[in-house]
Amino acid sequence: VVVEGTAVVVAGDLVVVDGTAVVVEGDLVVVQGTLVVVAGDFVVVKGTAVVEAGDLEVVAGDLVVVAGTAVVVAGDLVVVQGVLVVVPGTLVVVEGTAVVVAGDLVVVDGTAVVVEGDLVVVQGTLVVVAGDFVVVKGTAVVEAGDLEVVAGDLVVVKGTAVVVAGDLVVVQGVLVVVLEGTAVVVAGDLVVVQGGLVVVPGGLVVVLGATVVVAGIAVVVTGNVVVVQGALVVEGA
Repeated sequence: VVVEGTAVVVAGDLVVVDGTAVVVEGDLVVVQGTLVVVAGDFVVVKGTAVVEAGDLEVVAGDLVVVAGTAVVVAGDLVVVQGVLVVVPGTLVVVEGTAVVVAGDLVVVDGTAVVVEGDLVVVQGTLVVVAGDFVVVKGTAVVEAGDLEVVAGDLVVVKGTAVVVAGDLVVVQGVLVVVLEGTAVVVAGDLVVVQGGLVVVPGGLVVVLGATVVVAGIAVVVTGNVVVVQGALVVEGA
C-alpha cells in the first residue's frame, strides 16, 4: 500500500501473489520492468500507476482505477480472468497493448485512450459509461462480446474498432470515425441511439451480416458506409 507517496521500481519487477497492490494519493512507477499481480487485485485511488518499457499484468484478479490514472508506455497491460475497471479515472496505453481475457473492461465517467497500440477484449465486454473511448493509430478489438458506449463518445482516429460476434452500441453519444479510421462489425449490430454516426475524410464503416441503426444523424464526408447482407436504417434524421 502506498499512501501519499511514491513506489518506484527501476530495471526490475514488482510482483504481488495472492494479495492486493493499492496506491492511495500517490504514484507507483515501474521503469524497465514488469508489474505483476497474481490471484489478487491492483487498485489505484487518486494516484498514478505508470509502467515504462515493461508490462502490467493481473492474473485471476481485478485492476481498478478510481480517480487516478493507469499508464503503460512501450509495454502491455494484461488482465486474465478478471475485470479492468476505470471509475472517474483514465487508462492510457502508449505503444503497447491492453488485453482482457475472460473478463470485462469497464470505464465509468472516465477515459480509455490507446495511442499507437491495441485494446483487446476476449470473451468479455468493453463498456464506457459517461465517458469517452479513444483509439489513435491503434486497434480496439472485442471478440465474443460487446463494445458499448453509454453517454459518451467512441472516437477512432487512424485506427480500427472491431467487434466479432457481438454488437457495437453507442447510447446518447457519437460514433466518430475520422482520418483513415475504420469501424468494423462482424456478425453483429452497429447501433447508435440518441446520437449520431459521423464518418469524415477517409473514414470507413463496414458491417458484415448485420444492421446499422442510427436514431439521429448519419453524416458521411468523403468516406464510406458499407453494409454487406444487412441494412442501413436512419431514424429521426
